Amino acid sequence: MTVSSRDLEKSFYSAKISNYIHRFFRNAFLKKDILYLIRSPKLFSVYVTPILFTSVLEIKNQFASSGILLTVFIQIFALIITGMTLSILQSDDYHHSDLLFSIPFNIEELFQSRSRLLHILSFLITSSYISIVCVIESVPLEYYVYGIIQLFIFTYISSRVMAARIIRKSNKDSRGYRYKGSIAKVVIYFSFVWNIPLLICFCILYEYLRRILEVNYLSNHASFVMLVVLVMVIGMLYRSMKINI
Repeated sequence: MTVSSRDLEKSFYSAKISNYIHRFFRNAFLKKDILYLIRSPKLFSVYVTPILFTSVLEIKNQFASSGILLTVFIQIFALIITGMTLSILQSDDYHHSDLLFSIPFNIEELFQSRSRLLHILSFLITSSYISIVCVIESVPLEYYVYGIIQLFIFTYISSRVMAARIIRKSNKDSRGYRYKGSIAKVVIYFSFVWNIPLLICFCILYEYLRRILEVNYLSNHASFVMLVVLVMVIGMLYRSMKINI
């Protein structure tokens, strides 16, 4: 955090920003990450390519207004943005790996702070983009609200699972924390173990929402299946809440 504050004061940003952050944020790791993001605005340029590429695909295929494809579109885009955001936040740990390795600190506190900030940033970026797309393509309000709820849950789960896994791997031998600069294996793990089951569940829930809105009726069997799927999503959400280092 001291290094981040020092570098910020050397940049074109005013030292008042650093003072403001120190005054209103108590968590040292949260301060560290926010200071790093503020003094490195060029890091956010990594979002340009995926957003432009996604926009081209969306213009050609109009996933947002193609029924259940909205659910798939939201989750894939959110996974990409969350992974990139985690990589940005972890890059500061990589640049100061020797310092973090040599200084003992509360690894659990780092995880809680990192996962919380990762969730907030990922949700804000993805929800802003999805909202613009839904407005342009005149997506019905009910489906838009469902998509935002899906997005919030997914970014929360993915933030906690991926942040926990990368921090745990970096602290594997318990001798010290050293991030090696790669999150590829973590993203692949999450994609197969968490992302696919969540995607299937959200697609099923979307289909039942469509039936309710269009037919205004669900059979007892359909209602039971929907309830089971909903419980599965809540269970995965609860499981992610209990993750620790």
